[in-house]
Amino acid sequence: MKKLNILKVSIIISFSLYMLLLIWIIVFKFRVDISSLKYIRSINLVPFKSNGYVNGMRETFINIVLFIPFGMYLKYLFRNRKFLNLWIIILTSFCFEVFQYILHIGVSDITDIIMNTLGGFVGIILVYFTFLVSKKKNIEYLNKIVENVLIFIPLIVFITLFLM
Repeated sequence: MKKLNILKVSIIISFSLYMLLLIWIIVFKFRVDISSLKYIRSINLVPFKSNGYVNGMRETFINIVLFIPFGMYLKYLFRNRKFLNLWIIILTSFCFEVFQYILHIGVSDITDIIMNTLGGFVGIILVYFTFLVSKKKNIEYLNKIVENVLIFIPLIVFITLFLM
């Protein structure tokens, strides 16, 4: 029982670090000082339309990849919540776009919300199928792999972004 609590606390701490990292990447564009950001205030409501500020497919791909862990965490932490996890992803992504608009630090783009949601959905599906296979085939170590990945996601994301 104690080991389970330590594991759950470790994953919650890891999730918190991941969320701080996600906010720093998406909202604050890797900056510590908000005054060093370009002051852009724009809204793009046309999906997949490049508006000059966006780095095209690269940013779209990054949005998907960044939100895959978000879906994984939510599915792991709230296993029996079918649609709640997806709504949390959509609302979080929407809030990030609103903060960018309010703070004048980016383009609020519907494409970002769509791609973030897609990435989160992929994360949910990955954990769902892992749980399904481990239960069906009685392979307990698959759950342990998911738990270990969840604990180290902030470190993996941080290192990957600096290598890009």
